[in-house]
Amino acid sequence: MRSEGWDTIVLSDPDHEHLVAELHHDAQFLLLLDREDGREAVCISFPDKDGRLRNRVPLSEFLERLRVAADDLNQ
Repeated sequence: MRSEGWDTIVLSDPDHEHLVAELHHDAQFLLLLDREDGREAVCISFPDKDGRLRNRVPLSEFLERLRVAADDLNQ
């Protein structure tokens, strides 16, 4: 699915038991979503400088921290 520079690719990756989703912006890979811990436990990973994925974080936790950071910025 592509929308104004954003592209989401759902695929099967040999390193994961379940499907994963990659998010790209202007052809640059930004993050990977996986559900290795179940459908209700989606996690997010970001690539390091070498393109390897590091620091898998629960998506719900990431979204909450992102919301808090945006709220702090807007004060």
